[in-house]
Amino acid sequence: MVDNGDYRSLFRDAGDGILRTDMQGRILEANAAFQAMVGRTEGELRRLTHAGLTPGSWLEEEGRILAEQVLKRGFSDPYRKEYRRADGALLPVEMRVQLLRDGAGRPAGFWAVARDVTERARTENAMRASSAFLDSIIDQSPTPTWISDVGGNLIRVNKANLDLLHMREEEILGLYNIFRDNIVEKQGFMPLIRRVYEEGVSVRFRLVWDSADLRDLRFLDHAPVVLLTSVFPILDAAGKVTHAVFQHLDVTRLTQAESEKARLEAQLLQAQKMESIGRLAGGIAHDFNNMLEVIQGYSDLLADRLGPQDPLWHYVDGIRKAAGRSAEVTGQLLAFSRRQVIEPRVVDLNAVIEDLRSTLEPLIGEDVTLRITADPGQCLILADPAQLAQVLVNMAANARDAMPEGGELGITTSHALLDGSSRGRGDCRPGPHVLLEVSDGGIGMDGETMAHLFEPFYTTKDVGRGTGLGLATVYGIVKQNGGCIGVESRPGCGSVFRIYLPAAEGAARREEPAPAGRPPEAGRHETILLVEDDGLVRATAQAMLEALGYRVLPAGSGREAVVSCAESDRAVDLLLTDIVMPDMNGAELRDRVVRIRPGLPVLFMSGYTADVIASHGILEDGVDLVQKPFDLPLLDRRIREVLERAQRPPTP
Repeated sequence: MVDNGDYRSLFRDAGDGILRTDMQGRILEANAAFQAMVGRTEGELRRLTHAGLTPGSWLEEEGRILAEQVLKRGFSDPYRKEYRRADGALLPVEMRVQLLRDGAGRPAGFWAVARDVTERARTENAMRASSAFLDSIIDQSPTPTWISDVGGNLIRVNKANLDLLHMREEEILGLYNIFRDNIVEKQGFMPLIRRVYEEGVSVRFRLVWDSADLRDLRFLDHAPVVLLTSVFPILDAAGKVTHAVFQHLDVTRLTQAESEKARLEAQLLQAQKMESIGRLAGGIAHDFNNMLEVIQGYSDLLADRLGPQDPLWHYVDGIRKAAGRSAEVTGQLLAFSRRQVIEPRVVDLNAVIEDLRSTLEPLIGEDVTLRITADPGQCLILADPAQLAQVLVNMAANARDAMPEGGELGITTSHALLDGSSRGRGDCRPGPHVLLEVSDGGIGMDGETMAHLFEPFYTTKDVGRGTGLGLATVYGIVKQNGGCIGVESRPGCGSVFRIYLPAAEGAARREEPAPAGRPPEAGRHETILLVEDDGLVRATAQAMLEALGYRVLPAGSGREAVVSCAESDRAVDLLLTDIVMPDMNGAELRDRVVRIRPGLPVLFMSGYTADVIASHGILEDGVDLVQKPFDLPLLDRRIREVLERAQRPPTP
């Protein structure tokens, strides 16, 4: 049996807000969680009624719930409302109310339990905004597009498609059966479309729309229209096809004499598609990386506190791994769109490959033999070593998947001098280059596969076995580093990828191993001025810094940071600041703070893409940057690097 003291303890320590009122709504008691939610003490609350905390717009609805549910059956279903906090802000909550009775069974008051749903409301608003954004992309796309469900019913047609059909939306929705019977079925394309629904693959075919076949519709009254139609599936979380998207390219006016023009237009369309997806990736990268930073940071802190022996540790470790995988996908999206923040330097490609050998061998498995043939001399290029590793890992994984029965993966480096007449070099500029060849003895590729090889999300693998970003990522990285890539392949004869990267001059610099971490109490007493406008990210970063043993001065804006820096009598050892903020960007803040505290070292952090950071004047030589999302070891290492460099005496 649970005694009254246990109930009082549950009331006092509950994470949800709990309050008790009489039948007139006067507040008799409230636990600490409720007091914190509304920003009032229990004494202040006792002088109020429950209605006094509730905005007028909610009073009528809440009165109806009390009358129809609580007073009739003794409790309410969960419902949404808002409280007005002491500072005037509105707090969204989920409520449950229970009727209290006295010893004679008469109604004596109410128990009310309130759960703060601020984050849930923010997420719901973000999802609605995302849905509206995607709708606008479809509506504003110049490509005629329609979407059908698995039953073959048209559910969405964009303006470009309506213009093509000379119809209004209400005239065409639900009429897919006419298109199917009079056009698609007659021209023999239904088996292809069924593959989209049944197998989840994408198909493409040349479709002729003739007004004679569409006499039941008010369609075109002139010559037939020839369309290049692409159909691809939309999958749910379980990998099941729920819809199909049809996109049409009008190729009616193309003639045999215009075939070269058509090829160039197709290349332009591909470039625009890559650019569009890249812009989309860049647009979501900041918010996505900020959210990942919170997940990564708090899961790191939890894992360190729990330890591997704790039964909950493997749950937290799973969250960390999922956040890491999500960050990798974001990195791949930014790589193929050429928006990654990179740190290029002169490196020897041979040394990078050799350093990566221990990673590649377990990746390709025991059935595949790794053969590395390096040029006898150095192969110097100007590139980011992390990106080179990403290229090699993606290429090795692609080759491994092409050799399910085993085989040999060859990696070869050499020097090549390209001129304007070089064939098969794509759009490489003339001059000295380093050639990286990756070959396999796998199943090879046909012409159709090679035509889409570097497209994002294109894959020949089974559903769930690949994102379709691997080779698109390779393509983006090669282009970002001024190179070009080509491939030779035939079914059954394996594949050879040739990557040309501009040769560089100077001395190669090897990646230095990260210094071993010291325990927080060993010298981490420095004070860090932390500036981040996102409150959730700021709280996460502060917790991470404090876990590493630093003292933190948090600021939510550049102006707040300047005031804190000017008025604080505490020593500040480092400025750690976000770059893109509403009132003052990171570069402006750095300049103002350094005038107040000359010589103060600065470490920037950002979840934005390279082009956005560059537009704020940050991407320049000598600037220290840590890219979100970062984990505890990376944050610690970058801070130590900046602090230790600042303590070194200047070079004469």
